[in-house]
Amino acid sequence: MLSMGKRASRSTAGACTAAISLAMRRAWSRASSKSGLAVGIRGGSGCCLKYVGKEKACGGLQHGSGKDPMAWDYRGLANRRRPPGPSGPMTTIAGSTVSCARVPQPRLLVVLLHGYGMQAGDLLPFASVLPPEAACCFPQAAIPLDDGGWTWWPVDRRLREASLRAGPRDLHDTHPPGREAARAQVAAVCRELRARHPGLPLLLGGFSQGGMLACETVLHGDCEPQGLALLSASRIAFDEWQPLGHRLRGLPVLQAHGESDGNVSHAAAVALRGFLEAAGAQVDWLSFDGGHGLPLPVWRRMKRFAQALLAPSAGD
Repeated sequence: MLSMGKRASRSTAGACTAAISLAMRRAWSRASSKSGLAVGIRGGSGCCLKYVGKEKACGGLQHGSGKDPMAWDYRGLANRRRPPGPSGPMTTIAGSTVSCARVPQPRLLVVLLHGYGMQAGDLLPFASVLPPEAACCFPQAAIPLDDGGWTWWPVDRRLREASLRAGPRDLHDTHPPGREAARAQVAAVCRELRARHPGLPLLLGGFSQGGMLACETVLHGDCEPQGLALLSASRIAFDEWQPLGHRLRGLPVLQAHGESDGNVSHAAAVALRGFLEAAGAQVDWLSFDGGHGLPLPVWRRMKRFAQALLAPSAGD
């Protein structure tokens, strides 16, 4: 058993994130074997690492069972109180607070948007399993929550909790306020990154609420990436989306969703997939055995998806 404590203080947040990143690389190298390392983030900057014994290292394991070697369950992040402040090294790009993983000679720009109740640095370990030539940027939403998390648009917590109690949701008929400002924030970050790295392809994506915003941003023409990743996402404002589907034509899209997602229903993801395919997107679909999280099969597929988008190297 390897433990790094139950909760990390704000002063150790950076070290904690670094430890998680190192653990990700080590766990990834073990994926061909059957020894597993469970990695989780609890309560924002807190982390917990522990060996879980010999389990199958990729897929087929129930999310939340404690057996998935790299499963992140983010349900608690929106419901637990957490200390304010970033959970990783932070900087500012185009007026937005971001957590970045820089590389000396990037061949791909990756912008990933966190979900409701999370922080920018919560997705930072993703950079450790993406191709080493990917320069990763994780913007933080502009609207703070009273528990230390952030949201891309205002959410009535009581209504949200009541909706969750009714079961997994399909948000296609919701019209969240503040989407235009959120799209503008994401678009500004993408423009600044492209100005700094002209000619590089861009992968835009997000988890849950972040995935919905990523799709919304592309559909409204605020950003034209070379790839789109929608992780545990749903359609929103679908009546507005439908006439904009032509902007997805030919776009590579990675879509991943848990079959037992208790937040955003799997049926909602299937409906989103149908919309993407009807619009002419090149959909790479992953339906995994798990809930509202990012287990190892998602990480592996994301790495493969990003690898295919890399710009040619100088020697190619």
